Amino acid sequence: MGVVIKTSRSNFVRSDPVGGLIRTQTQILDLLVLCREAGSNKVLISGGSLHPDFFDLSSGMAGDITLKLSTYRVQTAIIVDLAKITSERF
Repeated sequence: MGVVIKTSRSNFVRSDPVGGLIRTQTQILDLLVLCREAGSNKVLISGGSLHPDFFDLSSGMAGDITLKLSTYRVQTAIIVDLAKITSERF
């Protein structure tokens, strides 16, 4: 699900799409556990790691996942190719 990246300044967790697409809050919690184990509060999520429903705002998935990350005060970056997102609102 995630890979710990260690740098000279800090550690962070990068989502790994090979581990499966992130669909639920439970899968985000798995990344958060990995974060805590690495002594970090930073997560980098690639768009390829997110289920397509994340980008459909009516599904509520984006809100659920970002709320969980916010609740646990995790600094998060999500990197996506905006040209591949079909949702006009996103």
